[in-house]
Parts: sequence; C-alpha cells; structure tokens
Amino acid sequence: MSDANLAAVLRTESGKKVAKALRRSEEIPAIYYIHGQDSIALSIEKKNFLAAYKSEAQVITLNIKKGKKLPTIIRDVQWDPVTEEPLHVDFMGVKMDEKVTSTVPIQLIGEAIGVKDQGGILQFILRQIDIESLPMDIPESIEIDISGLNVHEAFHVSDIVFEKGEILTEGQNVIVSVATPKIVEEADTEEIEETEETTTEEEGAESEE
Repeated sequence: MSDANLAAVLRTESGKKVAKALRRSEEIPAIYYIHGQDSIALSIEKKNFLAAYKSEAQVITLNIKKGKKLPTIIRDVQWDPVTEEPLHVDFMGVKMDEKVTSTVPIQLIGEAIGVKDQGGILQFILRQIDIESLPMDIPESIEIDISGLNVHEAFHVSDIVFEKGEILTEGQNVIVSVATPKIVEEADTEEIEETEETTTEEEGAESEE
C-alpha cells in the first residue's frame, strides 16, 4: 500500500456558483464522509489533487487546518466530458482497523508463450477488480504472470491469490486470454471459399455435359 497527503480547506458555502468560482481559481469542490458522521464540505487545489491521484496512492490523508488529519480513499471523481478536468471529488473516510472495499488495477507481467511462440493474440479483458481488505493492505495493483499462457488458455479472477483480503469480483470472469490468430481463421475461410468455388465449377461442367 502507498499513501499520499493532500491539503484541504473547509467550505461553509455550497451551490453551483460557489463550485464554478472554486474551479476558476484552480480549486475543486470536494466532500468527505464516513459512516455514522456528518459529511464535511471541502475544497482542494487541482494540481495537488491530480498529483495525488496520478501517484496511484490507495489511501489519501486529508490535512485540514488545526492539524486534523483524515485518512480516506477516493470513492468517486466527476470529470468534465470535454476538458477531462476534475469537477468534484468524493472522499470516503476509513478507519485503519476496519475493512473497506476498493478497486485495484491489474498489471500483467511477462510475455505469454501463446503469443511469443504460437502466434496467438493477447486479449486483456478485465483491467481491474474489487477487493475488501484493511486500508493498509490495499495493493497498488494486482500482478499476474501470464508467461505460461498458451493459445486457447485464459486467466480467471478465481486464479488470483490474494491472502490479505477478499476478492469481490466474480471468480469466473476472464482477466486475460490468448486467442487463435486471425490470420489462421482467414486462411481457413479462404480454403473453404476455394473449395466451394471448385465444387461449383465441377457441378457446372457436369451439367453442361
């Protein structure tokens, strides 16, 4: 697990006008919430948030004035569909001794033998999974060694070994597989078409006789 620190400022006002004013000043409106407590409206500097977000830190500690520190995970980010700038961030507070659910990216390691030696095509289907674990046990990513995958073989969620928590994503879901080369399929199709054409020509010749 990695963590990051992010300065945050308490907000006393809300609404669309306030949010637009914050964004014009390169800040982002945000909210912090934790089970059993009232939510807290915040604002954070956009550049600092992006740095923490891109660091792939799983736990982000919000530093609020008077030395208050809130360990959190990012629950949701609203992005502008045109500019791709962050518009709003939801932070969920966590207790370091209580399990939380989180989404973790999949990282592939090695080169599948089915691709390297058998001409197969790698299909990376599921790029992240949901897990439940203590905040300190959330990995930056789940690594999967695909070097032993042959053509027609696949790696499923159920094949992952995660000893520090529970995997919530359905086990039968395919993460990565090695498919038959398309060129072979196309060649087979061409052979079938040639056979059909030959058969048609022979039938036509017999009819003429």
